[in-house]
Amino acid sequence: CAMGFLQLLLDAWVGSTSFAMARRAGIISPPSLEKVSHDYLRRVLRRYFEIGESSADHLEGARRGLDTLVARARRLPTEKAINLSYPNPHAVLQLARSKAEDLMRRLGRTRR
Repeated sequence: CAMGFLQLLLDAWVGSTSFAMARRAGIISPPSLEKVSHDYLRRVLRRYFEIGESSADHLEGARRGLDTLVARARRLPTEKAINLSYPNPHAVLQLARSKAEDLMRRLGRTRR
């Protein structure tokens, strides 16, 4: 029962996010919630679509961050660059670790 409910929540989240991404790509039009007669149902649907929009914002932000990381990696000297066609897992992990350590150092400085 609990697994089924979790699956339902996951499917609803993926559905609302997919709707937001398709709407942003111009594949489908925005929802017409004014046609829903019950105010409570209209608020629930509006919140459902807002969750999808928020998730789509996060996905697009992650994509932009990854694009920036790839662009920076391509500008590195050859011996330091990550081969993006067949990435070296060790180099990727080292890069991720250094970025995480740098972020933690910066966060540590701002909290003090």
